[in-house]
Amino acid sequence: MRRNYRKILALGAVALVPIAGITTAGAQDDPFMVGYYENARVSGAPDAQLRLTNDGNTNANLYADIYVLNNDEQMEECCSCSVTPDGYLDLDVNSDLLGNQLAPENATPRGVIKVLSSTTLDTAPTPTGGIRGWLSHVQNGAAAGAYTITDTDLKDSVLSPIEESFDLAETCSFVLELGHPAGACSCTPAGQ
Repeated sequence: MRRNYRKILALGAVALVPIAGITTAGAQDDPFMVGYYENARVSGAPDAQLRLTNDGNTNANLYADIYVLNNDEQMEECCSCSVTPDGYLDLDVNSDLLGNQLAPENATPRGVIKVLSSTTLDTAPTPTGGIRGWLSHVQNGAAAGAYTITDTDLKDSVLSPIEESFDLAETCSFVLELGHPAGACSCTPAGQ
């Protein structure tokens, strides 16, 4: 009886190893994050901020490859911002991320911001965890002309191979080539 008990314990320990591996993998940095913006460039509305930091885990400079898409799913701007280990970058949505749109006539007050943590530039990314991000949301308040601001983490997302190579990198390359110099967002915070 004692021998069978040991076998059951050994099998149980082997069965727990994959579960522990899943937990550990889930705690790693995901290189791809997504957030949304609203009330951008609306008269009287405060501006939203995209805040990024390099967690220092790789002990290397990383790029925050930023892709800004309007509510019609069209890429308006993109850029790669270098962030040093333990460094911090604070970008203004209106002026830094939407101030140089490829097609300002198609601007929408809502859209999506995608950030890829990478060791290379936005047109040829090499995903590497380490960039973490937060985005403020400018929401309509209870009274007309009133707004509330909340900050949330950018949400980890799955980066498919097609989105990495074509939807983001190739589209960004096209936007930068077509619009030059329009279409390039700014990595220098407004006022600096």
